[in-house]
Amino acid sequence: MSLLAYARWGRAKGCCWCADAGKSGGGNRRQFLKAAAAAVGAVELAGAVPLLETASGQGRNFPPPPPAVSPIEGLIDTHLHSGPEAFGRAMDDEEALQLYKDKGMGAVVLKNHLMRTWARSWN
Repeated sequence: MSLLAYARWGRAKGCCWCADAGKSGGGNRRQFLKAAAAAVGAVELAGAVPLLETASGQGRNFPPPPPAVSPIEGLIDTHLHSGPEAFGRAMDDEEALQLYKDKGMGAVVLKNHLMRTWARSWN
């Protein structure tokens, strides 16, 4: 018999190409795959080789994600226009400063086109 006859699973009688595969207990492809899956599962359950971690491709190759910290924590905004002003603004001084405080900003510089802001600022 030629080697090509054994190369296809439909004609092979076992898991290898040896001549004795069909004689002693041979079996078909389905039986072979079931036995192989059972053997792999038994080895993994025994803890001998962590197969899923090494075979997945994403085992421990990637660094852990950075900690969940605000990217603006501790920064200083040097140009904030807030109300009251001659132009319409989205929020007033107190609302803007409370938002900055909640986000963890270090400091804010208030700006205004018509009046001084030193009287409106506080610590």
